[in-house]
Amino acid sequence: MLQVKNGFARSIDIATDICVTKPSFSYATKRLGDNGYITMSNDELISLTQSGYEIAFSLNNRKKFLTDFLISVGIYGETARDDA
Repeated sequence: MLQVKNGFARSIDIATDICVTKPSFSYATKRLGDNGYITMSNDELISLTQSGYEIAFSLNNRKKFLTDFLISVGIYGETARDDA
């Protein structure tokens, strides 16, 4: 989502956005890269590979569906988004 919003996604921005520490994020990005889901440039810009994009798209659709469901049963919008 950061890549779509800003045209790029830096590792520090993603770590901050998802509220994880830089060491935890570094470990996760290594595993994602090793599995072929992301690539990282020398200046720490992260890009999704095609398979990474497909998974991210699917997860985002599930989150949207769950958020909409929670809102439909009376959960406040921000809470529904956070819980989803």
